Amino acid sequence: MRGVYYKNMKWQPAIKVDKKQIHLGTVGSQQEVACFYDRATFMCGREPNFELTTKEKDELSKLGWDDFLTMTWSTINSKSNLTCL
Repeated sequence: MRGVYYKNMKWQPAIKVDKKQIHLGTVGSQQEVACFYDRATFMCGREPNFELTTKEKDELSKLGWDDFLTMTWSTINSKSNLTCL
């Protein structure tokens, strides 16, 4: 799976944008990390690992890149109700 890493006993999504590696955070499962990565690929206009729902695409389309990163980091760091679906 692209953009999905297992390091130090944790799953991490990361994406390269403008030749910079952007780490999106650390999550507990491979499924969650793939979901966060796929949302980032959509924001960058790239091909995700799995197809996003129409609802997810609509919600993401309303965000700018900086807002997306802020929302993603906040969701991952809060550890409460951690799901990107």
